[in-house]
Amino acid sequence: MMKKILLSLLLFSTIVSAQQKPPKDMYELEIPMTFVCLPSFMRMVNHLNDNFGEVPVAMSQMSSEITLILFVNEDKTTSSLVVLRKAQKEEEVCIVWAGESEGASFLLAL
Repeated sequence: MMKKILLSLLLFSTIVSAQQKPPKDMYELEIPMTFVCLPSFMRMVNHLNDNFGEVPVAMSQMSSEITLILFVNEDKTTSSLVVLRKAQKEEEVCIVWAGESEGASFLLAL
C-alpha cells in the first residue's frame, strides 16, 4: 500500500509542479508495479554497490520528503532509479526501475 501511495505522490507532484497546464495529448497510465525497498539510504547504497557495482551519480530533490537518485555501475551497463521517502524519523528507499544496457546507462547531455 505504501508503495502505491509513494508512486502516486511522486507522479502527481511531478505532473503538477512541472506542468501547470498539461498538453492535450498527455494522459494517465496506471501500471501495476512492485518495488523492492530497504529501510535506509545507506543500506541501499551498500546493496547496489556490493551486488551490482553501482554508485549514485545524480540526485534530484523533488520535495522535502521525496528524492530521486540514479545509480550506475562503472562501465555504464547497469543502472537503478531509486526513490527516497523521508518522514519525520524514518525513511524508505525503493528501487522503482533497474536495467541493463550496452554502455549507455548514463549519458550526460549538455
